[in-house]
Amino acid sequence: MNTAEALIKLLEDDSVKHIFGHPGEQILPFYKALKDSSIEHILTRHEQGAAHAADAYARSSGNYGLCISTAGPGAMNLVMGVTTAFKDSVPLLVITGDNDYSKKDEDIFQNSPINSVFENITIKSFHPSSGKSAIFNLIEALVMLHKYPKGPVHINLSKDVLLEGIDFDDVDLNGIIDSFDHDIFEGIDSNLEIFDEKISSFDDFHELVNIFDDHFIYYGGKLVFRDDFTKNFNSFSKNNASDVDNNINLAIDKFKLSRKPLVVVGNGIVWGKAIDKLSTFVSKTWVPIATTFHSKGIISESDKLNLGIVGLRGTSLANYAYENSDCILVLGARLSERTIASCEYDDVKDRIIHVNIDEDCLKGNIDISMDASDFLDLLLSEIQSNDYKDKEFILYNDWINEIYSHYEELIVDGIDEV
Repeated sequence: MNTAEALIKLLEDDSVKHIFGHPGEQILPFYKALKDSSIEHILTRHEQGAAHAADAYARSSGNYGLCISTAGPGAMNLVMGVTTAFKDSVPLLVITGDNDYSKKDEDIFQNSPINSVFENITIKSFHPSSGKSAIFNLIEALVMLHKYPKGPVHINLSKDVLLEGIDFDDVDLNGIIDSFDHDIFEGIDSNLEIFDEKISSFDDFHELVNIFDDHFIYYGGKLVFRDDFTKNFNSFSKNNASDVDNNINLAIDKFKLSRKPLVVVGNGIVWGKAIDKLSTFVSKTWVPIATTFHSKGIISESDKLNLGIVGLRGTSLANYAYENSDCILVLGARLSERTIASCEYDDVKDRIIHVNIDEDCLKGNIDISMDASDFLDLLLSEIQSNDYKDKEFILYNDWINEIYSHYEELIVDGIDEV
């Protein structure tokens, strides 16, 4: 088995169904391996089209998209589409072919600074020097695409690396983890029992991705062992507001005390595969929902609790609720200038609980860097264990009636007498 064949096998194990791309010389070993694969290749006329198609696939499916190109002009043609995905936090796996690694610094045909370009428009850009490194890099990329703040991850594969035979001797799971160098893996104990497994066949490689899916959550800029997180969460002091980790409990308490709550949901709910959790949350709490442009339609547009888009070109319902709520829970959304356009941000900041997997986006009074799906698990658990009583439903119903009465006033006031 050569590197290209091993990479295809890993992608199949990760349930990849489609690859969008345009072939060329340096990526041909990958295409040869793809020929006998269950993965469907969708040929585009131009590499930019491949990137945009992969982006559209990711947005519509909730899974990461995958696009490929050859070196030089092929890779450069991907840039516009990859940049779009980067700006909108869309998960893409971007694979480019390149000239032989041994000639990477030579001035030869179609040599271009691919990684230097892509490192500015991706979460991480890899350039493996060997077949084994390529496998390890892909595993790291898959974990990031599953668990990390969403966006494109790039792997630049030299032709000689793609053709290299793979030797699995003396490889174990914790050895692979030790090769991971992104900040999110800092502090992970590779000696945990769950990693104590030798590689006996290639099928064992994808098991590492499954282990991270099952046993780790993203919180506070790092991947954290779920058992340790749960233990620490249950022991947080609710009186210690200076404890950063205590923000979760502070947020839950603030939300429970609210009498005019609003939840602003973004596409992080989609990427976290938490649409069903959100529906359960809404049905249990009667809390009104406002959406961003990217999350429009995340719950039924005919549901009275769906107030519509908030912010610039938002509905009067959503913007009234945003301006008058006493607690705004932002889940998986950026508070961009479009989202907060209906009023001065400083007027509402103290009321905002901001939950986003990307800590660079956080701008609330209480900030929590974790997957919106994981936070909903905690919030639902708290709600179910302290069963909401009738008074909460009555209060929330009064709040919803207030929102809609304001809407009706706007409609009446906006009609000129004939």
